[in-house]
Amino acid sequence: SPLYARRGAHFDGKNTTFQVFAPYAKQVSVVLTAYGKEEHCIPMVKNIEGVWELKTEYAQPGRTYRYLVEDCRGNQILRTDPFGTSALECKGILESVVGPLEKYPWGDSVWMENRADSNPLEKPRVIYELHLESWKMHDGRRLGFRALAPALISYCKEMNYTHVELYDLLENPGGWGYKVRNYFTPNHRMGTPEDFKFFVDQLHQNGIHVIVDWIPTHYSYDSLSTTLHYFDGTDIFGWEKSDWVTYYFNFARPETRRMLKASARFWLEEMHVDGLRVDAVGPLVRRQGRDIPEAIAFLKDLNAMAHKKFPGIEMVAEDTDGFPNLTKPISEGGVGFDLQWNILWSKEARYFMQTPFHERRKDQNHRMKITDFLNRAKQGEKMIFSHSHDDSANRDTRWPRSAHADITLYKIECAEDKRMKFADLRNFFTWQFLSPHRGVLIHMGDELGQRRSWNTRVFEPDGAIEWQLLDAEGELDYPFHVGLKQCVSALGKLYRDHPSFWKKGEQSFKLICDHQINSIIAYQRHVEGEKGVIVVHNFSNGSWGSYDIPLFDVDDVEKLASLKEIFNSNAVVFGGTGTPENSSIEIIRDNENRPITMRIAIPPLTTMVFEENTILS
Repeated sequence: SPLYARRGAHFDGKNTTFQVFAPYAKQVSVVLTAYGKEEHCIPMVKNIEGVWELKTEYAQPGRTYRYLVEDCRGNQILRTDPFGTSALECKGILESVVGPLEKYPWGDSVWMENRADSNPLEKPRVIYELHLESWKMHDGRRLGFRALAPALISYCKEMNYTHVELYDLLENPGGWGYKVRNYFTPNHRMGTPEDFKFFVDQLHQNGIHVIVDWIPTHYSYDSLSTTLHYFDGTDIFGWEKSDWVTYYFNFARPETRRMLKASARFWLEEMHVDGLRVDAVGPLVRRQGRDIPEAIAFLKDLNAMAHKKFPGIEMVAEDTDGFPNLTKPISEGGVGFDLQWNILWSKEARYFMQTPFHERRKDQNHRMKITDFLNRAKQGEKMIFSHSHDDSANRDTRWPRSAHADITLYKIECAEDKRMKFADLRNFFTWQFLSPHRGVLIHMGDELGQRRSWNTRVFEPDGAIEWQLLDAEGELDYPFHVGLKQCVSALGKLYRDHPSFWKKGEQSFKLICDHQINSIIAYQRHVEGEKGVIVVHNFSNGSWGSYDIPLFDVDDVEKLASLKEIFNSNAVVFGGTGTPENSSIEIIRDNENRPITMRIAIPPLTTMVFEENTILS
């Protein structure tokens, strides 16, 4: 049985068995409580492996408890259970909870069977990243897992999101949720483990994947009662302090590897989640200029286990340090992740948005920030184009033109004119969605053109999202915000409906036009057996009533019969002007009737997508 099925508290219908690893503790006891008051203190017995054990009839399901640990130095501290799967807070004290005997009645069997038979890399991937506690509030109160499920399902369907990615899920003291104090307990402020299972079950039954932000690099030490740190008076798990006011895990210690591997398996097996986004891989595997072999070996072992036991799941790496070969197969010398966040794209795309229009055509801005990104995609890692919570938070100082400032997309964009500002925002999302990659990630609120950072609003009564921007009565600029939201939704549908964007990922890309002087780029997305599409980006504020895009490099150009515009970010419904428009697209042919040029109208700061119709051979 997996480690999480032995450690912690497990009720068998009559008795509860407790197990906790504390090899150097002088004594460990189970303290059973009721409403924060101690009712029983029962000593445990240590086995030869350093695990303390107890079986008792006094700990029925729902009973709260903590461990009284007398550590190797003689200190006595009440601690929560490192393997506890449920917790609640009473009078400001977090306590572990004995779980129920009955198993949750899952209704997602069809989903799980289909997932196991599928290749996640050949699926569309539009990921909505959200902070669970603050996405939507009701009368100043957070929605719990059960109330959140229907609201989120409805929104995902409206926006054509295929996945949700949850942070603030692992038990934490509050805030962003990355100071984890328990790796097996869902955030107790959102509900019980059964409530979270209901949440996942409902999303699965509505065709939505659930990815969990999982944090194996460092852990919280804010409170001795809830931290893993010095659990028995020694450093069972830790190594040194991190830059996040947490402690780095020490992967040279077997218990660290056992506990974290068990945690990953717990979320994939017991909670049915569809993948883990592994946080801060860079400092996990490399610190102070040196690789950490035990940590690298751990990630390889973790990915091998996850793919063997849970086919169809996704293992995603978040790395800001450029550690190589993260998505390369283990058999080929890689680490074995399926996917990786493209942090560099987010940085450069935002920098480009800050660049005044007249400077964008310069070589250093245009070619390095756009063309090279497009061309390099085929040679690099399997990337998700992400714009995450880090990119939307006001505390981030990595971007040179926005240090110490609120850096929402709305504020980072260089245009002052509202119409141009939102046209540029729509262009940002078209660049993100339509480029060669393995999927996109959008952080909550960005799809609205949120004005204030989610981080400045996370503890406000109405939550972190400025939903009022969509309110016609309370917001003068609401048509632009509504239009941006509709544009993102339409991009999701366009992307999902055309396998040429996702079936072969970055391999289905071919650059066909790069007019640097005008900041205009065109490329084809095409996979065999599917209709190809041609994407035309105009990153300048110039407009052309007639513009020629060469077709020499288009796949199957001899078979091209006609082109139909199927998306235009300048559409009136998105808040654009609608002009100049392409009522028809002229294809210019040579003397042998071969297509050589497409002639179109190009509005300023606009992306257009054209579907190819071919002559049947």
